[in-house]
Amino acid sequence: MIDIIFAEISQGLFVGRVNELRNLQKIWNLICESSGEHYAYSLLNTSGIGKTTLLEYFGKSIMEKKSGLFIKIRASYDDFNYNKYVSNW
Repeated sequence: MIDIIFAEISQGLFVGRVNELRNLQKIWNLICESSGEHYAYSLLNTSGIGKTTLLEYFGKSIMEKKSGLFIKIRASYDDFNYNKYVSNW
């Protein structure tokens, strides 16, 4: 599946993220080699640079290979009411 994604990248369907996709694959492989451990990986960066698309392509490859459980959680600041948790001093 990762080969299909790289083919899509070369066709211009997914541009400029080959290194990031390979890094995610390396991290995933390390996690899969660690037996009995649980991991969480957070991908944080500036908005609008393609994190969601990167994870969608990566998650697609993981699910196709059936090499583990891939969970994508998407949150936004609008979904969280900070006033509920922050008190005025």
